[in-house]
Amino acid sequence: MRVNDFYNIIEVIKQDILSSPEEYLKLLKVMGNNQRYDFLSQMTIYDKNIEATACGKFDFWRKRFNRTVKYGEKGIPIIEDYGGYKRVDYIFDVSQTVSRNREVNEVNLWQFDKEKYGFILEELIENTGYDSSDKLSENLYNLTRIVSEERAYSLANELRIDEEDRSSFVAFINQSVSYAIANRFNLDFPINRELIADNYHHLDSTSFMTVGNVLSELSEDVIEKVMVRTRDLELQEELANTRETKGGRENVVRRDSNDEDRQSEFGNMETMEEIALKIRENTLDKLEEEKEFMETYPNPTYAIMRLDYLVETESQSLFEMLLDLYEKNELVNHLMQIQSEAIQMIRDEKPKMMEAWKIEDENSKEMKTMMSALKEIVIKEVVEA
Repeated sequence: MRVNDFYNIIEVIKQDILSSPEEYLKLLKVMGNNQRYDFLSQMTIYDKNIEATACGKFDFWRKRFNRTVKYGEKGIPIIEDYGGYKRVDYIFDVSQTVSRNREVNEVNLWQFDKEKYGFILEELIENTGYDSSDKLSENLYNLTRIVSEERAYSLANELRIDEEDRSSFVAFINQSVSYAIANRFNLDFPINRELIADNYHHLDSTSFMTVGNVLSELSEDVIEKVMVRTRDLELQEELANTRETKGGRENVVRRDSNDEDRQSEFGNMETMEEIALKIRENTLDKLEEEKEFMETYPNPTYAIMRLDYLVETESQSLFEMLLDLYEKNELVNHLMQIQSEAIQMIRDEKPKMMEAWKIEDENSKEMKTMMSALKEIVIKEVVEA
């Protein structure tokens, strides 16, 4: 698909959503379920697979979960923007994939356990100096209001909403964000449909994109804050469960064959950050011992970028991937493979992009710009895949 065709499709999708407040609410659900994608991508997910809950590119499913896209499945188009260079790519929902072998390798999606972690909403509210409520739905809305209200009023100014309508419009934004988040958390949120309908008329083809981008960013902000906090708590709980105090000494309770190594490395560590940094330090030492690899790639930039990406991630699934690769002694091989794939992609794509950019002189200024764009593509397609 050409880039122009993609944007033509977006215009059609906009008109569908603007035709009815009910379609707008459906989009908000998609937004909550796919918070890590930008608003344009959320629109195409709404259009192509409204029930999608976990999307990734073809290679993402193969490399991360040993799954492949089912025969005949059609991808969801997204736009990849690398500054001066754009191209259309495709993602697939987990429901469009199947295991590559007979082993059970289900994808465990993060879920919000309201009974166990409902207090996190209270915690986030109280950390800002406000009082929380006993009701989960009220805490969700209050947290959203705290995070969103300043942006909502700025948005009202930008769209030139009449003074008498501004409070209602701000509430419309807060309700929209809350509704998207509630869907991701599997919570019942009493959306004010009359409020939504009353403010819907403020949206046209242009303002809809402005509002949508803000809603997408605000929803992601709150969802990620809660996900990060639950992950930290789960890690603390896991570490606590692997310890047993006897005679004043702390011993790790064995759970599998890797736990003896875990004790010496992670036994006294309290946080995810400490564990991740220890993994990074050990892995860099092991990488330097790979003489043949280091001779081929004296400066393995993309391997180290991949390691840093996994170490610094706020994604629970990526952190679990880091731990899994490390414990299976597969992390170094993984990084070497990433380096090789990145360099090969540059070699394959460079002549194609030179032709597309009409570049003949490799010493030209345009060539430097093109190579910067190509490296950004490699980082996104390989390092951060």
